[in-house]
Amino acid sequence: MTKQRKLIFTIAFLLLAAILAFSLFVLILPGKDAPAEEEDGFYLYDGYLCKPETQLKENQIQAAVNKLNSLKENHFADSSAYYAVIPDKAYYSAAAAGAKTLDYDLMLGMLDEGLVDYRYIDLFDTLQLEDFYRSDAHWRQEAIFPVVQKLTEAMGSSGHLTPEGDYTATELSPFFGNYTTQTSKTTEADTLIYLSSPLTESAVVSGADPNQEILFYDTARFEAGTGYDLFLSGAQPVLTVHCENAESDRELIIFRDSYASSLAPLLLGAYKTVTL
Repeated sequence: MTKQRKLIFTIAFLLLAAILAFSLFVLILPGKDAPAEEEDGFYLYDGYLCKPETQLKENQIQAAVNKLNSLKENHFADSSAYYAVIPDKAYYSAAAAGAKTLDYDLMLGMLDEGLVDYRYIDLFDTLQLEDFYRSDAHWRQEAIFPVVQKLTEAMGSSGHLTPEGDYTATELSPFFGNYTTQTSKTTEADTLIYLSSPLTESAVVSGADPNQEILFYDTARFEAGTGYDLFLSGAQPVLTVHCENAESDRELIIFRDSYASSLAPLLLGAYKTVTL
């Protein structure tokens, strides 16, 4: 390969990467003094709607391991490969709320044992409950700079990142997330903030359909009521973000879910091309 290519698999356990064509769930162990939950599985803690996942299917974790190992062996044998786990929002409220919690130790153990030639990047200590929206499963873009720093430091690419203070923040409100249509429990509206920089303004986004216009921040989707789809125009099977003005020539390929739609813009500078 003429360019150094990095490969990171970011696995989030709320919504899963459709590109991998399998589902992966996590086990919730019985908790003590769990807060009152409706039949829909939600609980409200400190103004945050939380819905922990309820199952761990080990055969599906093994399917994930097999798929990732096959991708590495057959397509990215000469690339550095990493994987990261994004804890769901309930992980950061379960102990204080007396709620059920996820058996991440079991899941991480299976991934560690099964994945070959991957380096694990631990993101658990880079997040807290307040880094997520009150009424949505996703993290807030403006809150994930510790995640960006941890990922890029592990991959040796942190030197060219845009400093946090150099972004321009645009606020949109009110934002009611995807949980508000799934439960009768209510919480306050969020403000959705997206971050722009000279690099995000100059980057070009392309997808599988050459005739489809894909915007870095599609505010029309927010106005239409699908707020988080503002980031990279919502769910797409494959996207390429090319930033000619990046100081680095590196390329990053992310097998991901929707969380990376707000993460990818903050990686520009460290990588000239990011493929999702």
